[in-house]
Amino acid sequence: MLFKDGKFADFIFASIEQVVGKDYKKHAVAIEVGAGMGRFSFTLVNNFKKVILIEPAKAFAKVLKQQFNKKHVLVAKTTVENYFAKRKVPKNSIFFGFHLLHHLTKAQRKKLFSLISNSKSSAIFVDPNPWNPLLLVQPFFNRDMAFKQEMQYLKITKANLAKELSLCGLEVKNHETLCLLPPFLTKRLLSNKSWQNELIAFEKVRKFLPFLGSYHFFYCRPIEKA
Repeated sequence: MLFKDGKFADFIFASIEQVVGKDYKKHAVAIEVGAGMGRFSFTLVNNFKKVILIEPAKAFAKVLKQQFNKKHVLVAKTTVENYFAKRKVPKNSIFFGFHLLHHLTKAQRKKLFSLISNSKSSAIFVDPNPWNPLLLVQPFFNRDMAFKQEMQYLKITKANLAKELSLCGLEVKNHETLCLLPPFLTKRLLSNKSWQNELIAFEKVRKFLPFLGSYHFFYCRPIEKA
């Protein structure tokens, strides 16, 4: 889905910052894996000095290059494994993945997590919240969603992913739900500036209404050795 601006992305990041603060912005390089057409890339481009958008689909990569034609942004039309096969992950990097993990196999996630861990990087992953019952019916009404593939998000629970991350040397520092109102309604309300602050303030009740979260996010860091 093509987004013309970063209002929705800014809202998602503002909700994340309610939990983790703004320290993640201190990283020198932001690396987005599976950037798609840049739905969440706007905020990264506006807040990091160096941004690497990795997207293997030719059509999507073309959109990214047109959308973010800036000196500090590099669009790589390849997979994350191929991109870092012959180069090192830049120091002080942080990885991002939005709607990514449930599209990967367990083996693919292991390779990604190991890459992040070995490079001593941090990561933020945002995926559909498996405990939100409304997500179960979305594939029936959205032609862009394949039911069998989208149902993989049911396996991306906090417990399951924490185990996968731990085996690769990463730990979950923070985990919370995001976007308590359905995304289509949130995006509509965000078009009116007067609703932006109210929506962000409403996110604070996430702990009382965890099943309403459309997404959940994981803030991960390498496990510190004793």
